[in-house]
Amino acid sequence: MRVALLETQLPPTVIIDDNADIIYYHGELKPFLNFPLGEPKNNIMQMVLPDLRSRLRGCLYKAKKSHKKQSFHCALMAKADDQEKVDIEVNLSVLQNQKFTEGEAVVITFIQKRKDSY
Repeated sequence: MRVALLETQLPPTVIIDDNADIIYYHGELKPFLNFPLGEPKNNIMQMVLPDLRSRLRGCLYKAKKSHKKQSFHCALMAKADDQEKVDIEVNLSVLQNQKFTEGEAVVITFIQKRKDSY
């Protein structure tokens, strides 16, 4: 039941460590992250789409400093050959008292909402 609940209710999510390396993936992340060919990279800043990178970096800094939930919104093209935009909400939360990595861990969720065509 737990797996079914997570699969149906949890949006695409990553958990990162103190170095911003991804230590856990959940859900379909291709709309938000690049998975380049060749040597694997796990650093969220190297993988996140360029349109999200600076906002994510700023929110990550604020979340780690304040230990409070941070979020931002932006619009991305649904597909490279499409004029439809998708509204993205990105939420960051520092995990308190976790035991699976040294230092702090941050949960980053990506919520996608369709907009009318522009």
